[in-house]
Parts: sequence; C-alpha cells; structure tokens
Amino acid sequence: MQQNSAGGPRFPLMPFRFARTSILILALLVVPLFAQANPRLAWFNARDRLVMVEADDSVSVSLHLPDGKWLETLWDGRLPQGTVLGVGTELPPGLYLLRIRSGGIQRLERITLM
Repeated sequence: MQQNSAGGPRFPLMPFRFARTSILILALLVVPLFAQANPRLAWFNARDRLVMVEADDSVSVSLHLPDGKWLETLWDGRLPQGTVLGVGTELPPGLYLLRIRSGGIQRLERITLM
C-alpha cells in the first residue's frame, strides 16, 4: 500500500462522477418530500365557530377533545378552495383539537370555542 507524505496510508480520492451522481440521487429523493400536500388551518373564528382549511389533496378534518377522544368528522374528501366549515355548534365552550390529515401529513390545531 502506498503512503502519503505524513506516513499514513494513501487512499484514492472519490471520483467526481460518483459525487455528481450522489447529489442527483439525493435531490431526487428529497423532491417528493416537498411535493406532498400541505394541509393547514387557514382561518378560524371562535365566536361564530367557523373554520377554513387549505389542502392540495383530499382532506379529513375532525374535532377531538383535548385528551384525543373523537367527537365528530367535519369533512372527509376533496375540499373546494374557500369552503368554510361549521365547528361543534352543539358543543359547550372550551378547548378542542382540530385534526387535519391530507397526503400522509397530519396537523393538530388547538382551538377555543366560545
């Protein structure tokens, strides 16, 4: 085995072709992470108990107690842009969780109903 000037073993440098290919493969693996649907709570009115959710794909919106117990499903399917959903009109005032799921992504939002 050859030795470098410091006396240690000499290893060949990684070829540039391999480095470029590795970067390309990494970029192709990362792109789908950013291409997924991004569901989010766009707007919430606590007094009128209205909520607007934005999602690129079909979405499931459900209301839960703070301990996670399911109360009701507000929407399940494709949500037209600008759709306003009524939230827990028959529930007492308090703290609740709004679960938004779309494209493998889940978001939990704390909301206070008045």
